[in-house]
Amino acid sequence: MSPWDMEIIDPERMPEDESQSIPVLEEELTSILYKTIQCDWPYSDLSLITKHIVAGITRVMELAIAEPFLVPVDINEYPLYAMVIEYPIDLSTIKARFENKFYRRLTAAQFDIRYLATNAEKFNEKHSNIVKHARILTELCLRILRQCSEYVDVPSLYHRLVSSYDSSESEEEAEAP
Repeated sequence: MSPWDMEIIDPERMPEDESQSIPVLEEELTSILYKTIQCDWPYSDLSLITKHIVAGITRVMELAIAEPFLVPVDINEYPLYAMVIEYPIDLSTIKARFENKFYRRLTAAQFDIRYLATNAEKFNEKHSNIVKHARILTELCLRILRQCSEYVDVPSLYHRLVSSYDSSESEEEAEAP
């Protein structure tokens, strides 16, 4: 017997024909939805926070360096990508997941965002521009999540991250023998 056979059905809602299904009521759907708890998200108004995050990610997607990360990698163009990368992710998927309330916990969103850089590092040359851009985008998106209760000035934060990334990169080159 399946779990669906174990559900008690209201006799007044029984279909005329036994082969027909019974529509699920709105309150039945609501009762089975996951309900967030305080430790899942740092703030109580999840819909407002989601709006801030989606707006921030949208502004990130407008940056020129975000272009290779906007949509899933084209497997026809990079056939090895599917064999090398076990968890493909992109900005439009992350944004859609926020819009559709996919993320039950903040840590799940952070996981996806970190994979932008992880995948770029795994598939590309270590010091390539795409890896650098992925790291900057990842940090930018993670900061948007950390500051999700307020507006984030994405262009300003982006320029600060690029400057600090460039200076730390030049320091590493100076230290190399």
